[in-house]
Amino acid sequence: MNCVTVSIMIHYQLPQNWILYNKEAILDALIQAKAAMISLTKIPYQKEWAEQLQVVQLKREVAGTSRIEGADFTDGELDAAINETIEQLHTRSQRQASSTVKAYKWIAALENDKPITEDLISTIHRIIITDADDDHCPPGVLRQKDQNVIFGVPKHRGCEGGTPCRDAFMLLCKAINKDFRNHDPLIQAIAAHYHFASMHPFLDGNGRTARASEALMRSKGLASEILFL
Repeated sequence: MNCVTVSIMIHYQLPQNWILYNKEAILDALIQAKAAMISLTKIPYQKEWAEQLQVVQLKREVAGTSRIEGADFTDGELDAAINETIEQLHTRSQRQASSTVKAYKWIAALENDKPITEDLISTIHRIIITDADDDHCPPGVLRQKDQNVIFGVPKHRGCEGGTPCRDAFMLLCKAINKDFRNHDPLIQAIAAHYHFASMHPFLDGNGRTARASEALMRSKGLASEILFL
C-alpha cells in the first residue's frame, strides 16, 4: 500500500465579517464568564487580599502565555523572572517572562478609554520583545516585504509581508474601534485575538502580543461593565 502525505497550507485572507458567531451556542458560557467577572469586582475584599490576588493573577497570566510559547521553568524561576532585573536572568524563557510582566504592568496603567490603535499594539509588542527576542525580531516593527511566516498545525501562512501586512493590521485596528463595538466586550477581545493570531503581523512574539492585547480589551470591557452597573 502506498501512503500519500497531503500537506495542507491555509493562506490568510481578509475576512468579510470581522465578527461572526452563533449567539445561542455561546450564550451560557458568556453568561457564566460575565457573572464571574462582575462578582469579583463586587466582593468587598480587604486591600491586602486584593493586592495578593493581583500578584497571583499576574503570575498566572505570565506563566500561561510563556508556557504556551514553549517555555518550561519552575515556580522559583518564574518568581525570579518577575522580581529580578533582566541582567540577572539567564534563560530566554525567563527573559520572555520578565518582558511579558513589563507589558502587563504597562497595560494595567493605561486609561480605560484608551483606543486600540496600531501604535498601541506595536508598543505592546515592543515591550514584550525588547530584552527577550530582539536579537532576531525587531521590536514593534511589522513584517516587511518577503518576510513571511508559517505556523500552527495544520500549517497557516500569515498575511503577506509588506503592504498587505500593514493594511490588514490597520483594518483590524479600525474594525476593533468600529465594527466590534456592537458586540459584548468579551466577544470583542476573543475576536481581536483570533484575527491578530491569524494574520501574524510580526516576525515573532505574535502569540504573546495577541494574549496581552486580549487582556487589555478584557480589562477595558470589565471597566465598562462596572461603570454601567
